[in-house]
Amino acid sequence: MKITRIKADIYAGISLMIIFTFILLLTTGIQRADFIVYYFMGALCIGSIISYYTGFGVALCLSMIGDFIYGTILLAMIHQSQGVVTFFEASGFIILPAFYLSIGALGQAINNLQKFNKQLNLQKQMLVRIDELTGLKNTSAFLEHLKMYMKLCSRQELPLTVMIVKLRYGKRIKGIIGQKAYDELQKQIGKAIISTLREEDATYSLREEESFASILVMDETYQEVIRERIKQQITELEFDETSPLKGIEIELRIAFKQYHEGIASPLEYIEQVNRELEYDV
Repeated sequence: MKITRIKADIYAGISLMIIFTFILLLTTGIQRADFIVYYFMGALCIGSIISYYTGFGVALCLSMIGDFIYGTILLAMIHQSQGVVTFFEASGFIILPAFYLSIGALGQAINNLQKFNKQLNLQKQMLVRIDELTGLKNTSAFLEHLKMYMKLCSRQELPLTVMIVKLRYGKRIKGIIGQKAYDELQKQIGKAIISTLREEDATYSLREEESFASILVMDETYQEVIRERIKQQITELEFDETSPLKGIEIELRIAFKQYHEGIASPLEYIEQVNRELEYDV
């Protein structure tokens, strides 16, 4: 977003410089003292910049103030020289506010478009439910589905268990192998989890916590079986000789928590599973 704004500012600045140069060439036709030319160009340049960053309302105020000062200086010079107002000098009363208002409207329009774009990006992030790295559903989908499963299992009196899997020493390993290889490792862990569980079990990628979560419709009976199968899948991972992952010892922390009526919300449920994760040392 900042880069887009900077680009827009650069393009607008270049456009203004070209226009100011063109107007400066036109003002060579003014016969009166150079001071009025300097004031006109200075007011045009400074006022346009202020209008661009502050919007249409400020531009309107600046146009009135600029015209008043310009007219005062022009009348004083005419009175002193006993001359008449030329066409170029009179056009300044139109050019000055026209520039202020047009540049102010442009800046305000660009700012509004960027705000609208930012809102669209936020809405897009809320609607997107797939993690781009692993292809699994993300945290937003996990929270929504977990809430649904909690209500369903409570109503149907079905067992419900949440499993969270996290790479042991994840930050240290990331520092050793780099972000790209770490992302590849996360993808392989996700595949290992999916291949271990049943098709009806849902697995999610919690990128914010660099972990995985699975919603399992089962009780505590099969927890240790699943734990051992996942760890076995991880030990069977193979990497190329040139891969930074070659020779890295991969260990997982796995925690389970069965749902009970005392858990009030999905966030509380996740917090309790994470507490169980701390015991897996």
